[in-house]
Amino acid sequence: MGMMRRKLASIFWIVASLLVALQSSTIAVHAQTASNAGGTYTVLDPPNSTDSQANGINDYGQIVGGFSVAGRGHGFLFSGGVYTIIDPPNSVHPQISGINDSGQVVGTYGGGAVLSRGFLFSGGAYTTVDPPNSTYTQVSGINGVGQVVGYFTDAAQRKHGFLCSDSAYTTLDYPNSTGTVLGGINDKGQITGGFGSDNGNYGLLYSDGVYTALNVPNTTNSIGVGINASGEVLGWFDAGMGIPHGFLLSGSFYTIINPPGSIYTQVSGINDSGQVAGYSVDFARKTQGFLFSGGVYTILDPPGSKDNEALGLNNEGQIVGFFEDAVGTKHGFMYTPPGAKTYRYPAGISMASVPYDYSSQGTDAAVLFGLRDVTPAPIAIYDPAKTAYDFYPTLLDSGKQTRPGRAYWVMESASQPSPAPGDLVASPFTESLSPGWNMIADPFPTALDASTLQLTAAVPVGNFSAGTSISENDASTAGLIGGPLWTYDTSSKQYQQTTTLQPYSGAWIFIDRTVSGGQPVTLKFTLPGA
Repeated sequence: MGMMRRKLASIFWIVASLLVALQSSTIAVHAQTASNAGGTYTVLDPPNSTDSQANGINDYGQIVGGFSVAGRGHGFLFSGGVYTIIDPPNSVHPQISGINDSGQVVGTYGGGAVLSRGFLFSGGAYTTVDPPNSTYTQVSGINGVGQVVGYFTDAAQRKHGFLCSDSAYTTLDYPNSTGTVLGGINDKGQITGGFGSDNGNYGLLYSDGVYTALNVPNTTNSIGVGINASGEVLGWFDAGMGIPHGFLLSGSFYTIINPPGSIYTQVSGINDSGQVAGYSVDFARKTQGFLFSGGVYTILDPPGSKDNEALGLNNEGQIVGFFEDAVGTKHGFMYTPPGAKTYRYPAGISMASVPYDYSSQGTDAAVLFGLRDVTPAPIAIYDPAKTAYDFYPTLLDSGKQTRPGRAYWVMESASQPSPAPGDLVASPFTESLSPGWNMIADPFPTALDASTLQLTAAVPVGNFSAGTSISENDASTAGLIGGPLWTYDTSSKQYQQTTTLQPYSGAWIFIDRTVSGGQPVTLKFTLPGA
């Protein structure tokens, strides 16, 4: 970044002349207003990390990225409040490229004699992505049906685009090109990228077996980096002296993406609504991420940020990236815009909950989980008193309704958005737990650290007298809780330990029958700062 900024000092003059040169009937050069982001920011730092960044987010809020520990790089998946390390066997510094709504993760790694190979992480297993005759492979993206695109280099050092579908590879080279790279693919199989020729470098669109060259008029050196469900292509072009600006191609119409006051702009992601994430450098040489939506730039500014970059977004408009603090340490972040639905229940079996109270409205659990047309609704909750499950429409003592603080097993045939908010739950909130395994959930629409939970037993526990509220850590040390909290990860179909309760999800907690005297234990949830 430092080299780039030094280069900017000598080329500020190019911006004004560029804007004049770009005027065309097929180009929009916007002087849109920019506003600071409202919304909320969430810092994403895996445990023990010294630097971190988030690269991609799917519509379920699952996030992928990378982090460093003691100078060694690792990938990560953040799902349901749990960080899963993504390190392909024998890899060094894996780079994560993206994640789809099935939770499949793609990226690239090196290690040993391997210069660079791609990989797919799905269901807890790694699959190498490496086209035949490749000496170097770079994976760029994955679509909703698991098709992977990228490029590879052959023995003659020529670049070729590739598509990997059901483990079968197809080489995709723009006709008569000197080299081809692919940058993104949508669920229809439309692909974007770029190719080289004797006359320069151009973007490309590959659709239904036909290649189309893309180039912002009156410019050279462009490439496509993403494509949404409507076939809109996101890319960047050389605005002169190697300085990039973004473009959005919709039909035959190019929109130039360059926030007001910026000289350098890089785009990183597009969603199905045509919203764009990226980052730019202004005349004061400050790097800031942005959301471009409806002709307006929203500037991102995470708390404690000196510089930041937006690297990906989902269909809810949530953005991920990283920021640098005052001492230059990188931290991953997620930005959630005002009004965004922050969760979708995944297809398949999941531990689900709702962080609101719907009792005054009498809303049926099947409606809340999007199962109103399914009979009987596949919803269940474990009753430790009976050591058996209760099934809808008899969910413990709440019948057909959900209760805050409780988690449920839910089977969804397709993903469902979280319901409209109900009544907020007052903090602190308590839930009675029976000896044995209990399904619990965050009763608030804000994540809770497990260390904030408090438990009260009717009998003395360790050095604590009966009726004393003790922390989750003290309860664990005294044996009242049998081990950590456990959550279920739908994408890997495995249980994972967790130290965080996330809204709309759930976790298991075990109450020891002997230590509790065989009596119920009160669990207290408290909002941060309450």
